[in-house]
Amino acid sequence: MNQDLLMSEGRHLPAVGSIVRYRTVKGGEIKIFYWEAGPQDGPALLLLHGFPAASHMFRDLIPRLADHFRPIAPDLPGFGTSHFAIETHFVEIAAAMKEFLEANGVVGRL
Repeated sequence: MNQDLLMSEGRHLPAVGSIVRYRTVKGGEIKIFYWEAGPQDGPALLLLHGFPAASHMFRDLIPRLADHFRPIAPDLPGFGTSHFAIETHFVEIAAAMKEFLEANGVVGRL
């Protein structure tokens, strides 16, 4: 993303007036917490955080993207506000994210 869109004379631009929604949904046996904004029928933009981090890192970006996209930022299993699985390997995380995307109607639209 062009840095000029996010900064103006070294200062962050104010957030747009988009409403950010906070929700949880089951991804497999795990409850996944996520942030989303924008129209439900808009093009989905999945924002995945790294390790160790949480979706909170996208708190300023989500409202800026919401005019043109449906940004969705989940907390991966075991991070942020999502539930922790006893065995959290990349295979389980991928499976939970696939079920999360299906629950949000995103799979099939990618």
